[in-house]
Amino acid sequence: MNIKKITCMIFITIFLTAGCTGSEQITKSPVETPSVNIEVADVLALRNKAQQDAEEAELAKEEQVIEQMCNSTTLTSTDMDKIADRYSEEYAKHGMGQSARGQDEMYAHIGQCFLSDMRKMTTNHQALQKQATAIHEVISDIVQSLLVVDMAHNGPGTENIHVAAMSLGEYGFYIHQFVKIKLSKDNISDELGYNKHKTSITKVVDGLAKKKLSEDNSVLAEEDLVAAQKDLKEEAPKLAVSIKKLFKLLPEKDRAANYLLEKISTRLNNSWEP
Repeated sequence: MNIKKITCMIFITIFLTAGCTGSEQITKSPVETPSVNIEVADVLALRNKAQQDAEEAELAKEEQVIEQMCNSTTLTSTDMDKIADRYSEEYAKHGMGQSARGQDEMYAHIGQCFLSDMRKMTTNHQALQKQATAIHEVISDIVQSLLVVDMAHNGPGTENIHVAAMSLGEYGFYIHQFVKIKLSKDNISDELGYNKHKTSITKVVDGLAKKKLSEDNSVLAEEDLVAAQKDLKEEAPKLAVSIKKLFKLLPEKDRAANYLLEKISTRLNNSWEP
């Protein structure tokens, strides 16, 4: 095949409208260029649609991970730290939970997983389900009050919010454990442990009501101490009311009640030594 024919074939491949003659000259057929009139709003709409599609795809992926993690391995675990580690590792694989806010959301997902399963476990135990749901609501109030207390003591900061968010997720797990103990044959009387933790909780709450902030034992500047003292004075009675509600919701001095009171006692003492 001569060079002339090879050249002709190459251009035919590239330009479908080109024509080849017997000579070396190749002439392109004229092509009309359509008139294009794209408004800026149209471009922005396309960009927003692409962004929305990407966000929806990312959300769908995250929801799939969340659903997959709420499995039998998670729900049968009795170690909150190991559960959090498993979630963190899996979330990291998908680029989730990398920020402080992402960690807060992760703990929320853990809590929701256990609370959802708790409702399934108590389908045929409506009184227990009602009790567990009420306990969860009261504990949420307690965590909110402790957030105010921590900010009065430690100063405002995202770390206090992070601790509160983690606590809410953890208590979803603790309430799930409480229900499991309630439904087990091992839920024996534990009056000694119950009274021990009740006394510890009461001591901390009473101490908060009387606590006086000073520049010597606070990270706050002198001008902020007055406002912090006011917040503490207003929140301490609210915390005391919530604690009394919790005691009322746990009238039976058994192993299940002792388990929950121990978690509350530890949280209170970690928040502020009496």
